[in-house]
Amino acid sequence: MFGSVGSRAGRGLHLHGIDVKVSSPNTTTNVVANTSGLHVGNSTVNTHLIVPTSAQYSATNYFLHANGSWIQVSAGSSATQVYQAYTATASQTTFAVSGGYTVGMVDVFYNGDKLARSEFTATDGSNVVLGVGAISGAIVEVVGWIAAGLFQPTAGGSNTQVQFNDSTALGGSAGFTFDKATNNAVLANTLNVAIISQGNSTANLYTNSILITIANSTGTANLNPATLTIGTSVVNSTAFAEGANVIITTSTFFMGNSTVNSVCNSTAEVVQNSTVQSIYGIGGINAGANVYLNTTTFFMGNSTVNAVCNSTADVLQNSTVQTILGIAGINAGANVFLNTTTFFMGNSTVNLVCNSTAEVVQNSTVQSIYGIAGVNAGANVYLNTTNLFIGNTTANATANSILVQVINSTATANITPASFATGSSLVNATVLFVGNSTVNATVNSISLYVTNSTVNTTLTIPTSAQWTATNFFLHANGTWVQVAAGGGNTGCLNNVQIYTTTGAVWTKPTGLAFVIVECVGGGGAGAGCGTAAANIVLGSGGGAGGYCRKKIAAASLGASENATVGTGGGAGATGAAGGAGGSSSFGTTTFCTASGGAGGVTGGAALVPQGGSGGLAASGDVNVQGGDGTLGVLLFGSVSGMVMRAGDGGSSYFGGGGEGNARGVTGGAQTPNPGKAFGSGGGGGTPIPGATVSGGVGGAGKQGIVIVWEYV
Repeated sequence: MFGSVGSRAGRGLHLHGIDVKVSSPNTTTNVVANTSGLHVGNSTVNTHLIVPTSAQYSATNYFLHANGSWIQVSAGSSATQVYQAYTATASQTTFAVSGGYTVGMVDVFYNGDKLARSEFTATDGSNVVLGVGAISGAIVEVVGWIAAGLFQPTAGGSNTQVQFNDSTALGGSAGFTFDKATNNAVLANTLNVAIISQGNSTANLYTNSILITIANSTGTANLNPATLTIGTSVVNSTAFAEGANVIITTSTFFMGNSTVNSVCNSTAEVVQNSTVQSIYGIGGINAGANVYLNTTTFFMGNSTVNAVCNSTADVLQNSTVQTILGIAGINAGANVFLNTTTFFMGNSTVNLVCNSTAEVVQNSTVQSIYGIAGVNAGANVYLNTTNLFIGNTTANATANSILVQVINSTATANITPASFATGSSLVNATVLFVGNSTVNATVNSISLYVTNSTVNTTLTIPTSAQWTATNFFLHANGTWVQVAAGGGNTGCLNNVQIYTTTGAVWTKPTGLAFVIVECVGGGGAGAGCGTAAANIVLGSGGGAGGYCRKKIAAASLGASENATVGTGGGAGATGAAGGAGGSSSFGTTTFCTASGGAGGVTGGAALVPQGGSGGLAASGDVNVQGGDGTLGVLLFGSVSGMVMRAGDGGSSYFGGGGEGNARGVTGGAQTPNPGKAFGSGGGGGTPIPGATVSGGVGGAGKQGIVIVWEYV
C-alpha cells in the first residue's frame, strides 16, 4: 500500500517498507524522528505520525488516517455520503450537518465554488464553520462521508493534551501537553528513566544521573554537576575559557590577542589594535581621536568640519556655513529660520514667512497671503469662507453660497439656486426665456411661444385625449385640430400602402376620408431572335402596362378590398414572341383597371416585326396607355461583320423600359435586358454568331404596382 518516501539530506528511518530521510531541525521548519514516531512541523502547522504497534503491523485492516493515527477498518465496510444545502443569512458562519460526518471527509461549496480546507473548519463531526461570514441568500452546500465500520478513536482530555492508553480508551492529562503552534512539549512532573541513549556509532546522546554526553565523529561535549566541556571550551563555577583567546571571569572579559583585543571590566570596555583605541567607560565614550560622548556633550569631527551636541543646541559647521538646531529655533545658514512661532525662508528680494495666522509669499512685484481669514493671490484673486473673487474692475467672477456672477463691460450672467440669467435670457424651474424685447422665445410646462416684432406663434402641449386620439393634427397657428372621418377638414395624407405582388388585400383604417389609388399593369416581354445563317430578324421590344388613378370616398369602400398586381411577361425564347404582362386592379368590384403590355413579336424573312403595344387603362379619373415597344431590325444577307441592335421595351408611367440587345462586329450576344421600372417592357434579343447563327432570348417584362394613398 505504501512505497518509499525520501529527501535529499538527513538521517534514515525505516517503517514498514517506508524509507524516511529526516532533516536537521531548525526553529522554523523541522522534522524529528525517534523510536515512537515521526513529527513534521513549522511555525503554523504540525503532523505526528505514530509508529504502528506489533498487532497493527501484523493485521491486514489497519490504515493510516490523515491525522497520523492507524485506523482499523472492518471487512466489507463502505462510506455513506451526506449532502446538505443551505440558504445563508447575513454573516452566517455555522451550519449544522444533520446526521454528522467523518472528520477529514467533508467538502464545502459556496455559490457553486469549492472552498479550500483553510477557508472552513470541520472538526467536530456535526458542524461546519466558515472562516468568513456568508452574504444573505448565498447557497452553501456540504458534501461529507460517514465511513461505515471505520473505527475512529475519540480524543481524551482537552486540546493540546497528549493521548495515552487509559483503560483501553484514549486519555489525556493537563500534566503532559504538546502545543503545535510553538512545537513545545511539557511534562509537569518527572521523566522516570535510568538512562537515555539515542543515536548510533557515528553520532549519539548518552544521559544518566551524573553525566550527559553528546558526541559525533568530530567532537564531544560533556556536562556534569561541576563542569561543561565542549571541545576546547570549559565552563565551571568561576570562569569560561575558549582556548587562549577568550576568558571570562566574575570580574573581567578578555577576547583577542596581543595585536587586536577587547577587555571589559566593571568600569570600562577597551577595544584596540595597533593604531586605534576606543574606550567605553562610565564617564563617557572615546572612539579614536574624533568622536567623544559623555552625559552632557557629543562631539564628532575635527578642527575643519564638526558637529557638537549638548542639552541646548546641535551645531553643524564647516569653514563657510553654520547650522544651529537649538531649543529656541533652527538657523540653517543665513536664509532659513524656524522657531515655535515663525518660519522664514528667503532673502530681502524673494521670501516666504509663515506663522500661526498667515503664510506670505512675495517678491519685488507680487505678494500672496494665505491666512486664517482668507487667501489673497496678487491683486486679482481673493478667497474666504463666504466669497471667491477673480478678476479686476473690467471683467471679473464672483461666487458665494447664493450667487455666481460673471461680468464684463458689455454683459452679466448670474447663477442662483433658483435661476440662471445671461444677458436678457432666463432659465428657472418653470420657464425658459431666450431673446429680447424684439425677438424672443418662451418655453414653460404648457406651451412654446415664439415672437418677433411682426408675428408670434404659440404651440401648446396636446391634452391626454388629443394625444390618444388618431385624428388630431397641428395647425399652422399652433393649435391641435380634430379632423373628422369624411368631414369637412379632409385632405391630410395619413398613410401610403404599396403592393408589388399579386393576391394582396387592403384593409380600410379608422377615420379614413378617402383614398387615391394608382394602378400600373405588368410590362410585356421582348421577343427572341431567330436562328439562321442569313436574313436574321432581331427581336422587338415588349409594350409597357397601362396606368390609371382614381379618388374613392371612404363610404364607397368596403372593410377590405383586393389589390391585384399584374405580373411581368415572360421573356421570348429564341425565335419566339415575348409574353404579355398581366392586368393590375383595385377593388373587389374593380374601381379601376390597368391592363398589361403586349409582348414583342418576331417575323419572317420579308416581315419587319412590330414592337409590343402598350396596355390600356379603364375606370380611372386618369387613364394613360403604356408605351409601345420599338421595332426589331430585319437584316438581309450575311450577318457576319454587321453591327446590330434589337428593339427597346416600352416605358411605363414610371419610365424604365429595357434596352434592346446590341452586338458589335466581333462581339457575342448580350445578356437580355428586362424592364426596369414597374410595368415597363423588356428589350428584344440579338443573334449569337457562329457557323450557323444562334438566336438570343428577349428581356422579361417588369411586374405592375398598386399604390393606395390614405387621407383623413
